[in-house]
Amino acid sequence: MVRTHLNGKHPFMKNISSNRTYYLLEGSATFILEEEKIKIEKGEMLVIPKNTKYAFYGKFDAILVDCPTFNPKDDIIYKEELKNE
Repeated sequence: MVRTHLNGKHPFMKNISSNRTYYLLEGSATFILEEEKIKIEKGEMLVIPKNTKYAFYGKFDAILVDCPTFNPKDDIIYKEELKNE
């Protein structure tokens, strides 16, 4: 578990071994999971299943939980950038 902050956008990525949960403490975020767009706000959470390609943007503070435990070698970052969202 880690506390994270974003003010902007994050490129497409996926984790090949962990489900990833974002719980927003402040702000709001929009996630693009494969082709689906999901907006979450303070007090809401989103679970991203392993092997799901996603990107996100917004301004937020969040708790990020990986299950099983995070291993940096399991993150795949794509060169594909978010279009102007």
